[in-house]
Amino acid sequence: MADAVRKVDIAHSGQTVVEAMEQLKVEVENARRDRETVLLVVHGFGATGVGGAIKAALTTELPRLARQHGFKAYGYADKERIPREHKVDARSLNQGSTLLIFREAQPSRDSTQDFRPNFRNLRSKVRVRVRRAP
Repeated sequence: MADAVRKVDIAHSGQTVVEAMEQLKVEVENARRDRETVLLVVHGFGATGVGGAIKAALTTELPRLARQHGFKAYGYADKERIPREHKVDARSLNQGSTLLIFREAQPSRDSTQDFRPNFRNLRSKVRVRVRRAP
């Protein structure tokens, strides 16, 4: 069964660049919180045909968000590199969209670590006195 792909449009409702980047941040945080694996971000290609201001801002912002939230971004030029296990239809990707694929949430290291007490810290402060025989 294919992973559900949620589509988020951050460019076609009259958003400014700042509003679009704020919407992107909120959508990425929501996707991570809801444990989604794939998010399709529609950012538009720009009226000039060479990419718009929102796409340029997205290109700058994505690396920071990717480090922070654990995803890889795939643009139109990368559609052949999309991991097959996600069963994403690459035809849904165009020059005005970017696909975000999130890593599986890893359990925290503390919860998976074996309990091994540090006996050096547990030493007793009791002193034992040895009595000499009379």
